[in-house]
Amino acid sequence: MSAYSIEVQPDKPGYVLIRFYENVEEYTEDEVTGWKWDEYHALVLNRDGLAAEVENNLAFWVQLAKD
Repeated sequence: MSAYSIEVQPDKPGYVLIRFYENVEEYTEDEVTGWKWDEYHALVLNRDGLAAEVENNLAFWVQLAKD
């Protein structure tokens, strides 16, 4: 399963960065608890319906970010 976020890129007008998160795990080390994960990115032109497109084709978008 993948989680993701979509972030506007102020330095690249019209673009968003889609971050995908996989293998999210909690860990404890030296009495400190935190999280670790694999993260992949895709920089794409923003458009209406992008979030729904990603949600409905998540496997495609994750693979695009990995490639």
